[in-house]
Amino acid sequence: MQEILAPIFSYISKNSALLPEEKNIQLLLSEKFLNNLRPFTWFIISKFKDSDGYDQLVQNLRTALAEYMEKSKIAEYVSLMIMELAMNAENSNLKREAKAVFKGQVDMNAALFDPNVRRQVIDSLERKGELVYLSWKIGSRGASVGTQGRLQFTLFSKESEYQSVKEAFDESKNADLKKKSLQDFYKELPESEVNTELGLYYLSYLSEACEEVNVKFESLVNLMAGSDLTVISLVLNL
Repeated sequence: MQEILAPIFSYISKNSALLPEEKNIQLLLSEKFLNNLRPFTWFIISKFKDSDGYDQLVQNLRTALAEYMEKSKIAEYVSLMIMELAMNAENSNLKREAKAVFKGQVDMNAALFDPNVRRQVIDSLERKGELVYLSWKIGSRGASVGTQGRLQFTLFSKESEYQSVKEAFDESKNADLKKKSLQDFYKELPESEVNTELGLYYLSYLSEACEEVNVKFESLVNLMAGSDLTVISLVLNL
């Protein structure tokens, strides 16, 4: 394993664009990739170690590993985006229900920060079955070519302003990444306030990261027929 990883470890360690924490993550990911290889693959590597073509085999493994490392940031963007979108949907749900339960007698933000108010609001939402739901699906039931690596996340929430959510998604897809970095965006976030834009801001970065490694990515916002449920879908074809 070390023979395969040595050049990659050297490249990561000398990469001045990475922070120390990022270098450690990259090193661990590269080891994890090889640890997850099937035993039969290791048998082939061992069997042909001193044969013609072995060097090419090792080089192919390094190339595959480099591609894996490049795609790994997609997982980070997806996870961050889903967490932000789910949290924002939940907060919106809590505020809306707090207004209905307390008839405007308490600040709607109390549903987010006051444990007693929050518990009452959550109990009311549970009784009504109006919670936020997240589902995911890997692959496809059909036999269509290119769907084997399909990964889909779907977020269901009761959202009264469906059209504004859809427009915000469409606008974020075309955001100018050079205008403001994620680091700058974080610095400008108001303290102690729930921000509804961060999840959408990841969208443009996720789209660019997928495009760079030829991963097809789609984000869709729909209104479920016969209900007021807003459905947000993130689909990746790996």
